Amino acid sequence: MRYILCCAIILCLICHTGLASIKARAEVDLNENKISVYKGFLCVATYDCATGSKEKKILNGKEYKFETPKGYFRIYRKTEHPLWTPPDWYYEEMNLPVVPLEERKPQEGILGDYALYMPNEIMIHGTMDESTIGKAVTHGCIRMRKEDLKKVYRILEVGSEVFIY
Repeated sequence: MRYILCCAIILCLICHTGLASIKARAEVDLNENKISVYKGFLCVATYDCATGSKEKKILNGKEYKFETPKGYFRIYRKTEHPLWTPPDWYYEEMNLPVVPLEERKPQEGILGDYALYMPNEIMIHGTMDESTIGKAVTHGCIRMRKEDLKKVYRILEVGSEVFIY
């Protein structure tokens, strides 16, 4: 009952105080593998996510560190049904010859239904394997469950700030 009352109060605040017009932002906790979405100072949702594995690999003489970078970022693009173009490390991990960039075929479905793009080739996107959510297993991006990502995609806008710590 207390939860329902709190939700009703928050909804009233959002509707009647103009909170709905306040720019949303997100925070990603790499230690807990959680993403929280805020409107002003009010946390409106927290979800489990997958983050960078922090694994270091040397593939074909090139060093890769698969971590989610820390810092402040802004979303500069949002896309529904994003396409994934395999990066060099994909071919190297699969022991395949690296295909020239102009010959790579973008693939649909790998990133889920939505993607939010930040600098340094970091994205918040979906996953084909939701069992990885809550773990540090990615190559650096932030992965979310389909339904959770759909909600976050609707709240965050181009220009929204994302603080990763």
